[in-house]
Amino acid sequence: QALAIAWIAYGHTRAPLPQPGDHTWWHSSGPVAAEGVRLGLFTALVTAAFYLLLPLSALAARALRRRARRGGAVSPYLLLAAVSASLSAAVCLPVVALASALSGNASVWSAGVADIPTVLRLCAAAGLLVAVALGVPWTATAPRRTIHSTIGF
Repeated sequence: QALAIAWIAYGHTRAPLPQPGDHTWWHSSGPVAAEGVRLGLFTALVTAAFYLLLPLSALAARALRRRARRGGAVSPYLLLAAVSASLSAAVCLPVVALASALSGNASVWSAGVADIPTVLRLCAAAGLLVAVALGVPWTATAPRRTIHSTIGF
């Protein structure tokens, strides 16, 4: 999910296209080419998204575990997907703001708000896929203690 957030935020870091009054591109040595992925900036955005998601996910897991003990009508898979997508959407705005600050572009808060539905769609699908493939953390049972696990086999 951090990669999805960073990829969406990275789209706002590209240099703007030449404007009609900007003639520096005309006097350059070659054609104007699209800027490639700046790996350092993308890594910074992934790291920021990851470290913002990590504590939020831990807090959400504790709350979901308490809610699961009380019981509920919602499927745990759907609940995990919805909560993880919501957390990703909340993290999207600060990461987009960081992207604009690191790239020197003007504020892109409105673009960040426009990206929230995209983050919700991507991260809800990814969360549901992970929940179905790996299970839901709060439904896992404790591993059985055997003599082999005690002595390290």
